[in-house]
Amino acid sequence: MRMRPIRPKQEIAVKVRPRVLYWSLFSWMAISGGRFLAPYLEHEAEMSDSNIGLILGIQYGILSVLAPFYGKHADAQERKYPNYGRGKVLVVGILCGTISFFMHGIKHVWDLPIFDSLYFHYAVQVLYAVNFAAVIPVLDGMTLDFLQKEQGVSLDYGKERLHGAISWGVTNMVLGPLIDSFGFQVYYPCIMFSAVYSIGSIYFFLE
Repeated sequence: MRMRPIRPKQEIAVKVRPRVLYWSLFSWMAISGGRFLAPYLEHEAEMSDSNIGLILGIQYGILSVLAPFYGKHADAQERKYPNYGRGKVLVVGILCGTISFFMHGIKHVWDLPIFDSLYFHYAVQVLYAVNFAAVIPVLDGMTLDFLQKEQGVSLDYGKERLHGAISWGVTNMVLGPLIDSFGFQVYYPCIMFSAVYSIGSIYFFLE
């Protein structure tokens, strides 16, 4: 009886789809810049309604101006470091944005007058916005590039991005009760967790 040769098992490469990035990064964005940002600034930075309106207006202006620049910069980095260039820009944006956000609460660690200054919180929020502006254009660029390589077209872009909208809604549904139960200081462990989650998902996506 002839024995059939045993063929080595073929390893199946499982690709991490961009929707994983949308889940993690939109969760980070919902915590750091979502619907609870205004009451957070009122509580932690002691900003008035007019100051909150002004700083949020400045923030959205920064996002509009810098988003095209970040998209172009990320594309250049991708050409220089294939498969990793955009990821590097995204990780730096998340890390620096998270550090900037934490600076609003630095007064809980170092009780110095400057950390209660309105101008300090304005500067911190502007710094946060500069880094936050990188997320959407770079993430969209990574998604479109993935779909082009996989399918030759980017018809499923909307399906991938839908997961970001779901993540945004779910995160806000969870964050609201947490703030009611533990106060606005719950923001800090939440944004730390979401930043680690986001960077981890970028790492596995690029592998």
